[in-house]
Amino acid sequence: MARVEEIRQAQRAQGPATILAIGTATPTNCVNQADYPDYYFRITNSEHMTELKEKFKRMCDKSMIKKRYMHLTEEILNEHPEMCAYMAPSLDARQDIVVVEVPKLGKEAAVKAIKEWGQPKSKITHLIFCTTSGVDMPGADYQVTKMLGLRPSVNRFMMYQQGCFAGGTVLRMAKDLAENNRGARVLVICSEITAVTFRGPSNTHLDSLVGQSLFGDGAAAVIVGADPDPAIERPLFQLVSAQQTILPDSEGAIDGHLREVGLTFHLLKDVPRLISTNIEKSLVGAFTPIGDKSMIKKRYMHLTEEILNEHPEMCAYMAPSLDARQDIVVVEVPKLGKEAAVKAIKEWGQPKSKITHLIFCTTSGVDMPGADYQVTKMLGLRPSVNRFMMYQQGCFAGGTVLRMAKDLAENNRGARVLVICSEITAVTFRGPSNTHLDSLVGQSLFGDGAAAVIVGADPDPAIERPLFQLVSAQQTILPDSEGAIDGHLREVGLTFHLLKDVPRLISTNIEKSLVGAFTPIGISDWNSIFWVAHPGGPAILDQVEAKLELKKEKMRATRHILSEYGNMSSACVLFILDEMRKRSAEEGKATTGEGLDWGVLFGFGPGLTVETVVLHSVPISAQ
Repeated sequence: MARVEEIRQAQRAQGPATILAIGTATPTNCVNQADYPDYYFRITNSEHMTELKEKFKRMCDKSMIKKRYMHLTEEILNEHPEMCAYMAPSLDARQDIVVVEVPKLGKEAAVKAIKEWGQPKSKITHLIFCTTSGVDMPGADYQVTKMLGLRPSVNRFMMYQQGCFAGGTVLRMAKDLAENNRGARVLVICSEITAVTFRGPSNTHLDSLVGQSLFGDGAAAVIVGADPDPAIERPLFQLVSAQQTILPDSEGAIDGHLREVGLTFHLLKDVPRLISTNIEKSLVGAFTPIGDKSMIKKRYMHLTEEILNEHPEMCAYMAPSLDARQDIVVVEVPKLGKEAAVKAIKEWGQPKSKITHLIFCTTSGVDMPGADYQVTKMLGLRPSVNRFMMYQQGCFAGGTVLRMAKDLAENNRGARVLVICSEITAVTFRGPSNTHLDSLVGQSLFGDGAAAVIVGADPDPAIERPLFQLVSAQQTILPDSEGAIDGHLREVGLTFHLLKDVPRLISTNIEKSLVGAFTPIGISDWNSIFWVAHPGGPAILDQVEAKLELKKEKMRATRHILSEYGNMSSACVLFILDEMRKRSAEEGKATTGEGLDWGVLFGFGPGLTVETVVLHSVPISAQ
């Protein structure tokens, strides 16, 4: 049987991450900046605001922009006058556009990058898709995987609601993925369409007007890999190092909030000064080193009867209520995540200044700056902690964040990655409907909770206590599963759609993932490993047990968490890991994995996407 050290050595690439190809795309509709003020004030029925129009002309003149490309044509805006008003409910119309057009535009850029690269797209192992233009489940990463015909097992990362810094974020992530996975080729796509932010002018919100003078639509794609093959690949740039920081005294300088009116944008005049006075510090730092049926007994929920009485619109099945929901979750999600993180840091026993990376994951709302930023402030982490914000992933994401943390920890010597999953059902709670029983299923299962783990490579045995090793991690899309699990953010909140066929789809395909993960290790007896499976519902667990002929005790920890907490989406598998290691110690087992050496962690969610993480337990005596 293979040893963890041998597997680890075989996984890592030798050379630095390198950009191998670049592709770009824009919509066909081109707008000349000189003509845009007249067009903008006419199409938004604002020509009577003559003084404001003159200000806008000056903004456009100073922008140094000659032209922009925009998906929104006059025809589209005439069909959707609500998008031209400054504060009219219009999210549904905006979302209907961007959830289709963002992946399409991203695909165009990707096709060009793949063509320049000159290699079969089957060689693409990872996909990072980034956009601030709308959110959906399954995400734009899933859609573009289908459009491009990538392998269903491509490892995907969906980065929603990051903002203008995210071009650097995705390269930072791609660097770690490429360098920590031998032979990896990472397709990175950034695609933006201003349909989420376009709105008419306001005398009281000139920062919004600044955005209208600047933002354009476009997509770009790059392919990143380490150890390029000089016979068939042409390196363009090497990615040497990558860091992130929060500027001092900059809170509230740039904000974006998704509401029923779309994505609102807020920009302080002080932004240019804040950047210019702090940029040299970043340069010095960067270049110096070069030198019941549900089986649920109880659930925890932030929504109390008092809160729901204050917001009756959240109790109706389809009443506009996103603003009320967002007002709750953008505050409570990071707060709950902070509570879990404090406990993880306390158990770790090391100064929080040693935390180098933060991954925050939630399907409960979106905001800019994100929950990752908020919890960094709440915990008092270093402003230079490298953050990743994972919005709108769904129930598989507990596996996604561990997959990401593994690459970050193993590719950055001394890294300690704080991972937080925090979920609050305020975005999905709604009254019943006779015509949408899948929504009712969700109301019977979902609960609120947060979990945090700290991940690092090469633990110091004198001061750190390992719990589980992350040996390998993969993601795949199940065949014939499109539309099986969907979630769509609309003015009514997050709607949830689940087909009855989900348990069968998972149970009939799960063994293929197991075989792919454990064949290199020499394991084929699924009762010889410990199990951490996302408890999507009892039917899924029952059918997986039956299909694989698992003993009842294999899912004991999973069923316990389902019973005591319900389905907490991304946080569930981390709860199960915690339950397993604690019960293993209480029962005198030899290892943290119920006395067994090897185990598997499964996440299931929108797509239908499956995350498979191979775990190796740690002897309890060694702790």
